[in-house]
Amino acid sequence: MTMNLTAKHRLTGAIVPIVTPRAADGGLDESAVDRLTELLAECGHGVFVLGTTGEGPLVPPAERRLLVERSVRAARGRVPVLAGISAATPTEAIEAGRRYLSDGVDAVVALLPGYFPLSTVEMQAYFEAVVDGVGGPVVLYNIPITTHHSVPVEVVLRLSERRNVIGFKDSERSEGRMEKVGAALGGRDDFALLMGVAALSVSALKHGYCGMVPSSANVWPERWRDLWEAALAGRWLEAGDHQRTLDLWGDLLQKDLSLGGSLAALKLALGTRCLCGPDMWPPLQPLPSAVADRVKRDLLSVGAIAFDAAR
Repeated sequence: MTMNLTAKHRLTGAIVPIVTPRAADGGLDESAVDRLTELLAECGHGVFVLGTTGEGPLVPPAERRLLVERSVRAARGRVPVLAGISAATPTEAIEAGRRYLSDGVDAVVALLPGYFPLSTVEMQAYFEAVVDGVGGPVVLYNIPITTHHSVPVEVVLRLSERRNVIGFKDSERSEGRMEKVGAALGGRDDFALLMGVAALSVSALKHGYCGMVPSSANVWPERWRDLWEAALAGRWLEAGDHQRTLDLWGDLLQKDLSLGGSLAALKLALGTRCLCGPDMWPPLQPLPSAVADRVKRDLLSVGAIAFDAAR
């Protein structure tokens, strides 16, 4: 199924899951938030704070709200701002969602808690409680690598009928998943279907998705914008060329690293553009110096960063 890429969606293109800059003193690096948001509002199509890339569950509550407020202010209405509301209970997620919507975000992003195994009935009940309790626009989020749950397509389809469920970000890479989700939920003018696996972006756009949420767009938002514009114009060969380049660069941020390590590598790459420092939210840590040097060398060797910036 191929989506109508001229359809009018509020959430389309490269929605960037922004990192959460941490200052050396342990608080939120507010000036770095401003720099990043400014760049992404100019080059991207949306900003998603407090997601997996943003170390959302590790950011202290006070800093979470400050980040939301600062991001909304820096975006100045140029692009949609989304905020993650990961929580252990529906009550916590609802409270966060209401708070962030009152602070000016365009939608909140809800995912399942990851501690207890959940049945399909329990998954749907959790989302229903959050969606109804928040009241405002909600994007559903499936990311089995962190929640240890795969949200069934049928659950998302039922939830998509609710007035304030405006989209779905799927970060699952199981065989046939993209095609099944695209067939069930793609191509709708009233629903934003977003691909969370960066390497599948072009393929997803051909299967009814209207956007993607790539972590590497923090560092290379211009390239992701070019990919989207090529796909929008039907220049699929050009879009595929961008995809291959971004896959290569993105792989270098993950090579032999854990999920947390790859986020540290992402901040390292952002540092080469003077956008963000290397500090992580505990218990995550910056890369050891030897690993950091290897990542910089690898990125430099393929032209992903400039020589001066690698120093």
